[in-house]
Amino acid sequence: MSCKTPEEAHSGWGLLPSRIVAACSGLPRAELERWQGCGVLPAAEQLDGDEFDMPDCRYTWAGHQRAIAAAKLLDLGVEPEHLAGAMERLDAACEHWPITLLPELLERELPRNVEAWRFRAERTYEGALGRLRDFGDVVRMEHQKLGGMPTVCGRRIGTDMLASEHDGGSTIEEIAREYWITPIEVRRAVEFERAVDEFWLADAPAAG
Repeated sequence: MSCKTPEEAHSGWGLLPSRIVAACSGLPRAELERWQGCGVLPAAEQLDGDEFDMPDCRYTWAGHQRAIAAAKLLDLGVEPEHLAGAMERLDAACEHWPITLLPELLERELPRNVEAWRFRAERTYEGALGRLRDFGDVVRMEHQKLGGMPTVCGRRIGTDMLASEHDGGSTIEEIAREYWITPIEVRRAVEFERAVDEFWLADAPAAG
């Protein structure tokens, strides 16, 4: 059985920040850091913080998919203390299983209390947006566009850029005219970024 996946899904397309990975997977900051620390969800890059920013990590596209898959395993009944073992077994069978989602492999290697068909169906439906799939009417995450960062569907326009302009005082209508997209697309992109920030900041360490 082949577990090859398109080369572009695993090489050099940029790195995703922790805030995106956490919000899409539904793994709170502390939990994401815990799984990173024990090697279950290794980050590709560790960034040092400064006096204004806390330290952060960056994840590859494959690492992002792995985090969402790990969260799904926990949702479907894998006990936290058994997650590392379950992931190791899947890794041994196919390094890229979180992306390929091969049914035969999942059926054989997933823990017995996890329904393979349900795991694959839910992961396929959710896609790269994971828990934020409801924004899929406008937002896309594709490995070949802006390194996998969230964009307005069909365009190479980052949702973070649109939200930044809105924060800077530009109106929804002004941004829509500037980028030749609809006000609804701008609004949904801004709402997506707000949802990411709200999730990321919900369990941020208290200042001081």
